Amino acid sequence: MSFQNPWGLLALLLVVPLILLYMLKQEYKDIRVSTTFLWQEVERQLRAAKPWQRLKTRLLLVLQILAIIIFALALARPVYRSTDAGYHYVAVVDSSARMQATDIRPSRMEAAKKGLKDLIATMTARDRMTIIQAGIEPFVVVDETGDKGLLRQGVDGLEAYNSRADIEKAIQLAEAIIDKGENGQLHLFTDSNKPYEGVLQYHIYKGDGNNLAISNVSTSPGEEGLVVLSRVRNYGDPASVTLELRVDGSVFDIKEVSLADGGQADIYWTRVPREGRTFELAILNEDDLAIDNRGWAVNKYQDQYRALLVTDRNVFIERAVGLRKDIELVKTTKGQDLVSQDFSLYIYDGYLPERLPKGHMIVFNPPENGPLDLVEEGQFEPVAVRINRDIVNDEIISYIEATDFQIAKAKKLKLPQDFDIVLEDQKGNPLLILGDTDQGRLVIFAFSLKDSNLPLKADFPILMQALLNWTLPPGLDELDFTYPGDPVLLAPMLEADQISVISPSGKEYNFDPYPVPYFYDSYETGIYQVVQRAGDKLYRTYFPVVIQTSQLSDLRDAFEEMPDQGQQTPGLSAQFLKDFWKYAGWALVLLLLIEWWVYHYGS
Repeated sequence: MSFQNPWGLLALLLVVPLILLYMLKQEYKDIRVSTTFLWQEVERQLRAAKPWQRLKTRLLLVLQILAIIIFALALARPVYRSTDAGYHYVAVVDSSARMQATDIRPSRMEAAKKGLKDLIATMTARDRMTIIQAGIEPFVVVDETGDKGLLRQGVDGLEAYNSRADIEKAIQLAEAIIDKGENGQLHLFTDSNKPYEGVLQYHIYKGDGNNLAISNVSTSPGEEGLVVLSRVRNYGDPASVTLELRVDGSVFDIKEVSLADGGQADIYWTRVPREGRTFELAILNEDDLAIDNRGWAVNKYQDQYRALLVTDRNVFIERAVGLRKDIELVKTTKGQDLVSQDFSLYIYDGYLPERLPKGHMIVFNPPENGPLDLVEEGQFEPVAVRINRDIVNDEIISYIEATDFQIAKAKKLKLPQDFDIVLEDQKGNPLLILGDTDQGRLVIFAFSLKDSNLPLKADFPILMQALLNWTLPPGLDELDFTYPGDPVLLAPMLEADQISVISPSGKEYNFDPYPVPYFYDSYETGIYQVVQRAGDKLYRTYFPVVIQTSQLSDLRDAFEEMPDQGQQTPGLSAQFLKDFWKYAGWALVLLLLIEWWVYHYGS
């Protein structure tokens, strides 16, 4: 038997004033006497009524002392350690970015690892331990074992990542591992006193850290170059902050800003070179969490694609394509196709060259006798134009109503195998089809926009953007940022033979372009480079991985008060505590009822 809170035994001192109350209490009886001769008997009673004599045969006193003892034991939290079976400890270790903070030297994570090793040192030969690392997904570092050497090796391998940690999911995993029939103990090593459901023991490693953080970096087009916007927050004492902006690795400018405790400032730079691809903002001050002192952005407004539009003049197509900031639109007329130049997308309006280019194409009103062998002779008048809701690429029609579409005349189209119909009439005649060919992705409008009211509908620019996204999937430059550990979809070009991802530290990952791959190892912060190889050509895009400052940068955050079972020390059976409090409460209630009965009806 041992006590987890020996100070609770101080409650036993309440017995002393209780006894004193009984000793000091005077009890008198009214007695009628016929003569003062009997006062001698009263005198003998007074001599006999010494203070200690009043403590004899006092059942109420005994019951009250028992109540005090039970109350003191409950406060002291007694623990009985069975020699027949050991404990199964399950340790959950917080691996979020905040555990990198150095307000506890050398860091919160190192302090937590030392605390876990101290718990390992208390294990007996009958004890076992399971160690779980709480990250975005929980991970069992060391499965149930009593080998202290193996457990210490597992602890040495723990580290704080740059991501958030899902503590609740890790606790759920731990509770599933603990055998309810055993003396199982769940220990949480973290820097937060946020209470979680369940019976667990907290080991909190938290100082009063000062921290500066870059919460946002973005770019926007300006009149003379780009504008770089940033937001800096102060989670500590007032400070003068020095900021350094780098463009493609070279220093562009340095600024200083003063921030109060809890303050923030929006800072911007103008006339930043438009040709810049990557931007890095750094806080040059030292603080207790270095990982959020840098932020990154990429140039979303640098042209990624070149599109050729061949038309006599169609402002509807020009305006629809012009909404895409990542497409440079080159316009020309029939017969001047600029076929010697390299374009990502070719758009033909009522015309096709004798030799089709290799690449993605959008064709409006294709000629009957042209190189595209998908147009039959003759025209027809579509009736009741509608959307084909069975289209495989349903993202194209997600925001299109297609109400009151009218088309005066259209070409008859052949429907190749594996092509989708987007628009059709009530007879099933295809009016807008799309699919993949050996030359690239192909979209065909069977009619001229001049022969329909489609360009006058709000659906038209929405439809065009969907078709452009399908033919030219948005490059990764469209991704403003992502958080460490989050998966990144690698949108390949149709002609890509291989995709590579290069991390900020230079580590390279290679993928086949199809099926479309995801990149998962994004725990390192900084700029990632995506290289697509198509024959002897290389296409490069970038995406930044940044810290989720809203959840991780405040080292002094305040959470709710600890639950009753929180902040406990090693060796405590939380389940025993939970039950003991319940039984102690019922025992106290029973004693009070007995005391009441004795007081009123006892002798």
